[in-house]
Amino acid sequence: GSRSRVRRIVFFPTGQILFYFLVFF
Repeated sequence: GSRSRVRRIVFFPTGQILFYFLVFF
């Protein structure tokens, strides 16, 4: 689920957030 991934992003470091942000956009 998308929610699960979103939650992981919050827990993961900023680097991971940026990576996911690129994937989402």
